[in-house]
Amino acid sequence: MNITQEPVVQGTITDLSYNTAEHNRTFTYTLEIEKNILHVYDYNKEPGTSFKSLVSSASYDLVSHFKSSNNIQINKIICYTESTDEDVNILDIQTYNVNLEEYTGYIDDELYSLYISNKKIGVF
Repeated sequence: MNITQEPVVQGTITDLSYNTAEHNRTFTYTLEIEKNILHVYDYNKEPGTSFKSLVSSASYDLVSHFKSSNNIQINKIICYTESTDEDVNILDIQTYNVNLEEYTGYIDDELYSLYISNKKIGVF
């Protein structure tokens, strides 16, 4: 048996630009240090305040935070958004390339397995 483990940092992101008393959102994140990928899980099911709608404006602050506090480089931010329909077990996955400042594709090896387990991948 061969078991490996890559270092990760996990936590939550709050206080983004749209947060108000009525739209206070908290997002779960996992940072894969060796892959330079920040995975953000959005289970809030609010299309107008989803993380993927904010990633382009929030990416600079996120990248700066991890760079200055832990000297960790982030090249991609992958957003995992649950469907607004509670009966549908689908995740919308979008990848934001920090260097290009635009959405790009992902390869399956880049996805965080715990976020996609027991979910179908789709677009909504």
